[in-house]
Amino acid sequence: MKYRKSILILSVMVLVSTACLWAFKPAPNNFRNLQVYPKDVSETRVMNDMELFSRSLNVGCNYCHTKLPDGGWDYASDESPHKAEAREMMIMTNVLNEKYFKFNLKEDPRYAPMNCYTCHRGEEYPAIPWDTTNIRPLQ
Repeated sequence: MKYRKSILILSVMVLVSTACLWAFKPAPNNFRNLQVYPKDVSETRVMNDMELFSRSLNVGCNYCHTKLPDGGWDYASDESPHKAEAREMMIMTNVLNEKYFKFNLKEDPRYAPMNCYTCHRGEEYPAIPWDTTNIRPLQ
């Protein structure tokens, strides 16, 4: 009887631990053509970032992504030059956050010191708050 109880308890522990491992395993993503994000990035992270990009520049998905004739999207396409520019901006922002603010990119990106909005402020191109017409180049 004691032996059966031990086996039952052990079986329940194995079942619970297996369920926990399965529940906390990141879901595979179906992204193609990721060049800046890590390959195991979550869909939630990418979608949150796309929302940030869209709001920060006041643009829609079609700014970087290709609309298909059937109404869907080809997110993997590199047809738009804005997409390459966005990747460069992501790399620049990551470097600035790591180098100057010591921000670990594996932490929650919502708390990064710099993001697109830092410079763009809801505009497609960053607004320069001073007049650059009279600035001489550095000698």
